Amino acid sequence: MMTRRISEPALWYWRCLRIQRSLGGSGMKTYVWLSFAFMGWAYYEISGGADFQPQERDAKAEAPTEEAEPSVITTRADTSALSAIAPSDGDAAPSVTPAAYAAQQPQPAAALDVASWPQDNADRQEPAPAPTPPPDLRTVAGSFVNMRLGPGTTHGVVATLPRGTEVEVREVLQGWARLEVVQTGQRGWMAVRLLTDPS
Repeated sequence: MMTRRISEPALWYWRCLRIQRSLGGSGMKTYVWLSFAFMGWAYYEISGGADFQPQERDAKAEAPTEEAEPSVITTRADTSALSAIAPSDGDAAPSVTPAAYAAQQPQPAAALDVASWPQDNADRQEPAPAPTPPPDLRTVAGSFVNMRLGPGTTHGVVATLPRGTEVEVREVLQGWARLEVVQTGQRGWMAVRLLTDPS
């Protein structure tokens, strides 16, 4: 008959179990402490015990290889209100200006009364040219704000404008302003809340 040799830690653990059983419910605290002590001792032995030698690490290998990014704070537009109208399939929605939308709508056909037209150019009066409104000049209010190809964060970034850049707002559509940078002539879209109030 072969006898199995039980290792010393396992034998010690089984003895602790027998003690716990003999003490009943009041010995649970003792059992927990003994189990914790056994697991600590087992980990100590598995990790090398008294013969443990820590490995030396190369400091150059642990240094990050990527260059540190400059600490630039970029202001992002709040798009929570736009999520309800944004396409869910990820495709960018075509941008439509109000003028282009009006041009696409069918116009009602009016009856033309050719007899009432003036016969010569002398009878015609040229309409007075409409006064042009003053330009809507504003400045960028955020630190570094993205100017985009269209109204929404799904459109690509044309440029990043620093605070104080003067822009001319051409139109405002659903919280987005179509604008032109006064100094460079670049055109794009930016969230209206990232611009100063009109002057």
